[in-house]
Amino acid sequence: MTEAIHETKRLLTQIVEVMQPSLAAPRTELSPYDPRIETVKIPVDKIGQLIGPGGKNIKGIVAETGCEINIDDDGTVNIYSNNPEGMKRALQIIKGMTQEIEIGEIYHGRVVSIKEFGAFVEVMPGKDRLVHISELADFRV
Repeated sequence: MTEAIHETKRLLTQIVEVMQPSLAAPRTELSPYDPRIETVKIPVDKIGQLIGPGGKNIKGIVAETGCEINIDDDGTVNIYSNNPEGMKRALQIIKGMTQEIEIGEIYHGRVVSIKEFGAFVEVMPGKDRLVHISELADFRV
């Protein structure tokens, strides 16, 4: 029995020595199959906007990204996902819905409607702004 224990200890030591070089440093990235958790803090007055009427907005984000989203009363939003792309998209949507538009910043948007006096552009999800005809070009439009 004593010999078996000493032999086991010697073999375990050899296994650890072989494994040591590959375990010297932690991984720089998570495996694409590992679950992820992200936490975002939003203003308390934006919680209703994020949830939407009857939970429409939050259900839409969950359906699109495949993430699970929990919102606390203090504005803490926890996002759970197994998919890194879904997590990234959910964060992008949530930040876009709760972010404020700032004067002087450049935004990429989608033209929602065109009128005689300019175009309405969706700058962020649910946030349309007017681009006056005088700001569209330096020449007659």
